[in-house]
Amino acid sequence: MAAKAKNLTLTEGHSYIMDIWPEEQPPIIRKPIISVTSTNGCAQIEATAHGVKDGARVAVTNLKGTMSQINADMDALKNYKNTSEYHPATVLSADLIELNDTNVADLVHTPNTGFIQYNTPTDLTGHTQRCRVRDKQGGNLVVCSVPGTTGSVKPTKAGQDGSVTWVKLSAAELTALRITKGASYTELVWVGSTAYSADDIVDLSVIASSDAADAPYDVLVIDTDVSSSRVRLTFPPVATTLLSGKTAYYDVEDVSDDTTPVVSALVAGSVTVEKE
Repeated sequence: MAAKAKNLTLTEGHSYIMDIWPEEQPPIIRKPIISVTSTNGCAQIEATAHGVKDGARVAVTNLKGTMSQINADMDALKNYKNTSEYHPATVLSADLIELNDTNVADLVHTPNTGFIQYNTPTDLTGHTQRCRVRDKQGGNLVVCSVPGTTGSVKPTKAGQDGSVTWVKLSAAELTALRITKGASYTELVWVGSTAYSADDIVDLSVIASSDAADAPYDVLVIDTDVSSSRVRLTFPPVATTLLSGKTAYYDVEDVSDDTTPVVSALVAGSVTVEKE
């Protein structure tokens, strides 16, 4: 599954929060609508035990009355990945949702007509998520051919580094190494004056991360709300200060809890941090 594209422009010393909902899957879930009201101008939809998760995408179909103007295009909905006919839903109760981006102040709903529909949310139970920011798009992987201890200056390419020798592998060689390592395959980050073993794989391009194992680059924060299938990525002030004046590339991945973990790309793009 390809990652959703989202480029970020942040400001030095400020925090930034991005909520991510992993792509929903079939089957489609439909719930009959009892009423649509507009006490605050936007659509508040009553649907018994709707099951919608806060922030999830919802489409409205088959409403009657002048409220039919907000019905989704049925042909467009045939592709469940189509986002143009969906609205982010705010859950007000187990039977009530609000579509804040949908103004229905002058419209009238014929009661007990229409449906809300949404796709099955991705179950994140047992999953973990991670984010890395790199100064080179696609990364800069090297492999330890001679074990030892790194020097004090971060290298930018393969070669001698303290008593360690890094080599650049071809795509085919790297794939073979991934297969050999299997579930133990890990891309490490470079840290000065640190011991590395033969066949350790290091990404020299990582400059920020959410993974504690990537210290001292672990300045990003990821938390997951399983109940709403929401992943939240935070760039705290320490991260935007570290990345100040840079344009880099980030990606957020989901890792399943399978015996052989499945890694899915969630969102990726450039991140530019402007100086205050």
